[in-house]
Amino acid sequence: MDAERSVTPARGVGPGDLAALMRVIERLDELAETAELMDDHGGADRFRVVAARARAQAMRTLDD
Repeated sequence: MDAERSVTPARGVGPGDLAALMRVIERLDELAETAELMDDHGGADRFRVVAARARAQAMRTLDD
C-alpha cells in the first residue's frame, strides 16, 4: 500500500462505507503492529501514516 496516496472516498459516503473504512483502519493498525514485531520499523511507520490519514478522512466524513 502506498502511504503517499490519498484515502479520500467519493462524496455521498454512507454509513456502510464508513464502517468499511473503519475496518480498513483496524487492519492497517494490525499490519503496523505485525511489521513492528518483525523489526520492519519503516513498514510499520508507513502503515501508521496511511491509518492516520484514513482516520482523518473518517472524521471529516462524520463532520459532513
